[in-house]
Amino acid sequence: MVAELVGGAAFAQGVKISVFDPHRVSEETDEGKVVKAELEAFQAGKQQQLDALQLEVQTMRKQLTEQALSLSAERTAALETDIQRKIVELQSAEEAANRAFQLEIAEAQNRFQGQLLAVLDAFGRDEGFDVILDAQTVAFAAARVDVTTAIIDRFNQMIRSADAPPPADGQ
Repeated sequence: MVAELVGGAAFAQGVKISVFDPHRVSEETDEGKVVKAELEAFQAGKQQQLDALQLEVQTMRKQLTEQALSLSAERTAALETDIQRKIVELQSAEEAANRAFQLEIAEAQNRFQGQLLAVLDAFGRDEGFDVILDAQTVAFAAARVDVTTAIIDRFNQMIRSADAPPPADGQ
């Protein structure tokens, strides 16, 4: 058992290992910023639609309250039914918006993850790394083995989004 550990340690000395912070890559790359902005815009658009439906419900309730004494029983019942239908429509729209947003997030994450894996593969090969680990799953890593900034730079070089701002240094 000790021989295996010593042999493993000797092997590990020749292995070039690094870590990176995927959260920083997501937050600091041009593509990550574009994806975040797209998701925020998608969510804002859905929220506008929901706000419009909510306003309709509020308007209908206000109308019912203000006109309750002057409306016939039939008209009051019809308005209450319309309000209930609009509430159901609103709830359905909220559920649909949530599902659509979750699908957008999943699609964006999958696309970004694929891009990240391509960048990590190229970076690892070009820089001679044997292993690149997710820093969030490593109990300890010295700062000297963190290659996050280099991966962010490589990501920005390899993955140019059509919506990404041009590099500041004119590349």
